[in-house]
Amino acid sequence: MGVYVAYVYVIEFQKRGLPHAHMLIWLEESDKILDPAAIDRLISAEFPDPIAHANLHELVKVHMLHGPCTSARCLDEEGHCSKQFPKSLREDTLYNPSGYPLYKRRPIETPIHIGRRTVDNSWVVPYNAYLLEKYEAHINVEACSSMKSVKYLLKYIYKGFDRVQIVVRTVEEDGQTTTIQEPMYNEIQMFLDVRYVSAPEAMWRIYTFEMHDMSHAIIKLFVHLPNMQQVYFNTNSTIPDVVERAATQHTTLTGWFALNTQDEEARQYTYVQIPYNYVWKITQTRIWVERQRHQNIIILGDLNVNLFADNTLQQCLDMYGFKQIIDAPTRVTNSTASLLDPIFINTPITVTNWFTLDANLLSDHKIVCCILNISRVKHEQKMITFRDFSHFDEQSFIDDLARVNFIEMCYMRNIDDKVQFFSSKLIDIFNRHSPIRTVRVSKPKAPWLSYPLRQLLKQKTRAYYLYKIDRSPARLQVFRELRNLALSCIRHEKMAYLAHLEKGRDQRKLWYELKNMKAQTSDKPCYVRQGHIRSSLVVGLF
Repeated sequence: MGVYVAYVYVIEFQKRGLPHAHMLIWLEESDKILDPAAIDRLISAEFPDPIAHANLHELVKVHMLHGPCTSARCLDEEGHCSKQFPKSLREDTLYNPSGYPLYKRRPIETPIHIGRRTVDNSWVVPYNAYLLEKYEAHINVEACSSMKSVKYLLKYIYKGFDRVQIVVRTVEEDGQTTTIQEPMYNEIQMFLDVRYVSAPEAMWRIYTFEMHDMSHAIIKLFVHLPNMQQVYFNTNSTIPDVVERAATQHTTLTGWFALNTQDEEARQYTYVQIPYNYVWKITQTRIWVERQRHQNIIILGDLNVNLFADNTLQQCLDMYGFKQIIDAPTRVTNSTASLLDPIFINTPITVTNWFTLDANLLSDHKIVCCILNISRVKHEQKMITFRDFSHFDEQSFIDDLARVNFIEMCYMRNIDDKVQFFSSKLIDIFNRHSPIRTVRVSKPKAPWLSYPLRQLLKQKTRAYYLYKIDRSPARLQVFRELRNLALSCIRHEKMAYLAHLEKGRDQRKLWYELKNMKAQTSDKPCYVRQGHIRSSLVVGLF
């Protein structure tokens, strides 16, 4: 059919228990189906020649015929087939840019009899000849050339169970009892309460086979004007909380702006290119985090196969881009020299050197080694968002608040409009005098951490790992002794360092070190400080 660039599928089980897949495939630009000739080359809705293609002709008769529609569930209330069978016959394929094409269905000279039924090309379900002959099963292949078809199919493959659940409850009104029916929309509860699971579906789920898959991860990039982003909130949320949360939480667009102010590497990418190099992490503040790429795959093994011959293994490795880097014998005897210990890697450019070592005391095979040049993984940096009160001027804040025309609230009839008006004005003034900032949290330096103390901490960590291996009481006792000794030494080193600073003249450095030694951990957003502004001054404005 061509080279695919994307796919999406979902597995569905029929009541008889047999699985089938609904799948969408996007082809490469050069293989896209854009004219009737391309459709006829890939898809057919006719019986093939019974002599030239006898096997395919028989497969179409068995697997690719619709109906008969008599008393079938495909009939609507008026008795017409919901799939529009039988289709109208036509000499040529008609390409439909706004929907499914009308396939070529030419009249046949000799009718085809299947039991008591006579059929022609009007009853053939569109198929691909290669797929039908390969799998010998019902495989309906259609050309989707419009967004309407794609939207319909994407909605269909995730439609869920083919049923409607009704809740029946009794209502008493004016002394009369009435029974009403209401549709139930809790899909999670419906799935847990009532569902038909056949034996094949149960085995499918027990073996954890995929129920659906997509070739690409999709992320929605928001585009909006300043302070006009979409805001989601619960019905029981208050307007001040909603406004404050909207001011502290980034969208993908505002998060991209913030990323460019903090990360110089991100400035080389456009907004559309950012998801390829960064991940949108939904935390308390929602930020872009650099994507961690683990692309180096190494396969080691003892393979008794000719690696220089064109065999199935070599074809499979070539398909996935693996290269064998060892080209010297790894097992040498008096009569043979064989390469039995290969190293396959999908990024051969990272290999800087390779070599073999004799292991006479261990094995008659040599030890194979390779050196890789792998870039260091960047750890995720912690970001915090807070209100900056460092340059806050209380009197200036009160003056700006006094300039707001709160008389407009008197003409508002809805109390929610009044609260929203007041909250928005107040938040705007706060943002002007105490802006919200997002900064990177850096680990404070520890000048008191001496070399002997570092070695002691390493011994404590190693003792803990040894205890985790065998869980012996003796190793636990060693770990506890080293832990207590380390805590005592840390306290002693801190006190000695602070005593040294106290004797010096730089008191600012002393208080700076005291602040860094204090634990500060919080994931909650910073709101306006309670009591930072005297309420009497604000009340006096009204």
